[in-house]
Amino acid sequence: MRHVRLLLLMVLCSVGMVQGQTFRYELFDHDHISPDIYAQRRARVVASLPEGAVAVIQSADVRNRQNDVDYEYRQNSNMLYLTGFPHPGAVLVLCGRGIPVGDSVYTEVLFVPKRDPSSEQWTGVTAGPQEAMDVYGLQMAAVSTELVPTLDRLFADERGQDGSLSNLPRSSQRRLYL
Repeated sequence: MRHVRLLLLMVLCSVGMVQGQTFRYELFDHDHISPDIYAQRRARVVASLPEGAVAVIQSADVRNRQNDVDYEYRQNSNMLYLTGFPHPGAVLVLCGRGIPVGDSVYTEVLFVPKRDPSSEQWTGVTAGPQEAMDVYGLQMAAVSTELVPTLDRLFADERGQDGSLSNLPRSSQRRLYL
């Protein structure tokens, strides 16, 4: 009887620890700035960029305090001002002439890390591409792994024979704002 209870307890504990369970992304504070305000800010930045310029804004890094303890995360002020996106690992790309993603072209794209259910179990739920578009009102959001191929397509017409951007005249190199 004792073995049956122990076996039953082990089964119940293992059922409760579902690996890779995906949780819904929720906002608990509803008094934040409206996504429309962020969209207006991004539109003003795109309108102020010189012809053919690209603005790339990266989120702040997670700072480690001690071994497995991180400091409380604080987003890069520019990223927060333009998107309201509070999570690390994101990159915002703005371009007036358009950014090719798939078959469409957008003036703003936010690249975010892919959601990882096994790490969200410990670090909390983060926004993936779909949540970034739905909650933060971005035109397009994609997984971070698409950043380099997207920038390659964006600069394909400006590359030299060797495929690098270093062959561009100095005035053209300044069009990439970081």
